[in-house]
Amino acid sequence: MLPGTRDPLGMMQYLRNLDWAKTPEVRSPVYDGHKLYDVRARRAGPSVSVTVPAGNYTAAKIAIRVFDNGVEMKDASFLLYLANNAARTPVLLEATMPFATARVELLKAN
Repeated sequence: MLPGTRDPLGMMQYLRNLDWAKTPEVRSPVYDGHKLYDVRARRAGPSVSVTVPAGNYTAAKIAIRVFDNGVEMKDASFLLYLANNAARTPVLLEATMPFATARVELLKAN
């Protein structure tokens, strides 16, 4: 494994902990249990309004791209929306994968 390699969930947690106002883009190796990928994430424009079952949030929109052996996987991309709060709560994840698309919404926040 390369130093700094994360699993997919660890990558999401890492993205939450970044200050996106000061970080234009990050790269990290990600191992899914079978294959090693290069993942690149960047802030995609200004904050946006997001409505999910847990409520309305102003959130940073993070575009995540996946590379396999240096080639971008056109059928695998993600948009992660992190609330502009101290916890950077993940409120929405939109995923496009070779076998499906998914929308994961925050249902409840304490």
